[in-house]
Amino acid sequence: MALAYGQSGRTAGDRKYRSEVERWRKEHEQHLVSDLRLMIVGRFELQDGKHTLGSDASNDIVIPAGPARIGSLELHGGIARIEFHNGVAATF
Repeated sequence: MALAYGQSGRTAGDRKYRSEVERWRKEHEQHLVSDLRLMIVGRFELQDGKHTLGSDASNDIVIPAGPARIGSLELHGGIARIEFHNGVAATF
């Protein structure tokens, strides 16, 4: 009896809360996926040195969309420096 009550006893408030949490999760995930910086960090293990970036397959770090050649990312001692090619607009 208690088990049946536990599953069917959800209130409208419980359903609303669960719906809000799911909506937040989807929005948060979309934000993470849309941020190029997080895509690079999440998909590549970077070693110290200079790495080229862009959608062209010849780059060290190939991104799924965008300009063929964006610029380069240089990593030394845990400090990253990004240099963009002329004409590439970026915001941080």
